[in-house]
Amino acid sequence: MRTAEMCSRSYFADSWIDRDQQLQKLGYSYSSSPLPSVRHRVAVAKQSCVGCHMPQVQTGPHLRFTNHWIGVYENGSHLVPKRRTVKGLLPLQLAVPKGGSLSAPADPSGLRPLFEQALADREREFGARHPKVARSAADLGLFLKSIGQQAAAESPLRKAVEIGGLPADQESLASLLAGLGRQAEAIELFRQSASGSDPAVAARSYAGLAALDPQRAESYYRRGLESEEKASGKDHPRVAIFLNNLALALRERGDNASAEPLLRRALAIQEKALGPDHAAAASTLNNLGSLLQSTGRLAEAERAERRALRIFEQKLGPESMELATACSNLADLEWSMGVPAAAESLYRRALSIDESVYGPDHTEVAADLANLGLLFKESGKPAQADPLLRRALAIYEKELGPNSDPARKIRDSIIP
Repeated sequence: MRTAEMCSRSYFADSWIDRDQQLQKLGYSYSSSPLPSVRHRVAVAKQSCVGCHMPQVQTGPHLRFTNHWIGVYENGSHLVPKRRTVKGLLPLQLAVPKGGSLSAPADPSGLRPLFEQALADREREFGARHPKVARSAADLGLFLKSIGQQAAAESPLRKAVEIGGLPADQESLASLLAGLGRQAEAIELFRQSASGSDPAVAARSYAGLAALDPQRAESYYRRGLESEEKASGKDHPRVAIFLNNLALALRERGDNASAEPLLRRALAIQEKALGPDHAAAASTLNNLGSLLQSTGRLAEAERAERRALRIFEQKLGPESMELATACSNLADLEWSMGVPAAAESLYRRALSIDESVYGPDHTEVAADLANLGLLFKESGKPAQADPLLRRALAIYEKELGPNSDPARKIRDSIIP
């Protein structure tokens, strides 16, 4: 039979260290206000093109300048223009002088000197230990982190923590260190920031702790949920994310009865705040469908999972990891309901998407191969099952090791 590692996948349980990218993909931001969708509006007489496409940008409390990148901006507050893809154009080849390098004209890293100068100015004006210096150091560190210069970001973020000791700075540094693989330091800083007086920072810190210490995830998510309710109110979409994560932690120990009302509350929040066809609501529907399937309520599970699949197709397009997960979970359901042909079609679709998204040698691809192979094996088609299972085994052995649980389980299924 199938195992949990080879079948249903769930949302929101991934690390919150990269929460901003995850939540923006689902349509809202973990900042103090939702991130609106970008639409090019009809020109208004009182607003010039320059005001929209070359806006005043405030990078921090003490630094503002006119952005000369012409693009479509999100609320005038983000430095990077929204990317637009135009099909059918050949790539532009820029000549690079011998012995030198050439940065892209809109490369955000070119703004680094502005942040460094702001920090130097504050130190010269107020002294090295002034709170305003801490703010400029934090601005520099967060900017460097945002453009992928993780190692360079540590020093200014650490300076901000040493000067001010603010929970928000501790959380920022903890998030950075977690991304650099320094978990023990990150956990200690997250604990410090979680104990502060800012409930929004505490919520994010508890989520970070849950990601780094999964054995205690349930406890951290409960505390994070309480903090997020204080920070945002009980009906905010960010609360729905904590409800999902707490529900998934409860399901890990088999407590479906406690998990179900949390998922239903999360879905109600998302449908009201974001709309019934939002991708975030589809993620919760997928989680709820998986729970219903595991408790034998197959008809209700099918309705939830088919609705989730339809929303993902509409909102995220034909190739997304979310859609692949929805296909895989619905395939599990069809298999359980005795419809192997429908299950095969969905597994093949999940496999095709995951190969496109992750590449041919990813463990998600191995899970799809294993599901499809086990379906064929159970259906009495060993000749079709064997190459799929052997390819899955090769991926697991390479990526996770020959003695990993997925590798051992696949190996046992191959041996008669």
